[in-house]
Amino acid sequence: MAITTSAVNAATTAASSAATGASAVTSAAYGNAKDLFLKLFVKQLQTQDPMSPMDSNQFTSQLAQMTQVEQLTDLNNNFASFLRSQELANASGMIGSTVTYKDATTGATKTGTVTAARLADNEVKLVVGQDLVKLSQVTDVARP
Repeated sequence: MAITTSAVNAATTAASSAATGASAVTSAAYGNAKDLFLKLFVKQLQTQDPMSPMDSNQFTSQLAQMTQVEQLTDLNNNFASFLRSQELANASGMIGSTVTYKDATTGATKTGTVTAARLADNEVKLVVGQDLVKLSQVTDVARP
């Protein structure tokens, strides 16, 4: 069974699409796509006809595509990390402020003073009394 260039290109395209899909990309998903690409690529090299080997331009193009996917994934991960840091810095500026927020469990509107900001479950949250409040739950902020 010969692996076609279109199969390798399809795997590369799938990996590239996954890498550019914002922060929904996980390392596992990227790793799986990368592994699939490499397996197909190696299989293609093993099964190619020695009398008509793969075009060197095509070979270089496929390697460049995989490198581009890897760089996009790294950039995406770095951007997501920067964004969390920025959100945490903004949230820490709310310490001492009175916030109104919608309780995630009951749906009730609550008010309290922010005592801390932290990263919990890979998300920035405010500590208000005994509650951990997502920034998206805050409806009003008042400075003392």
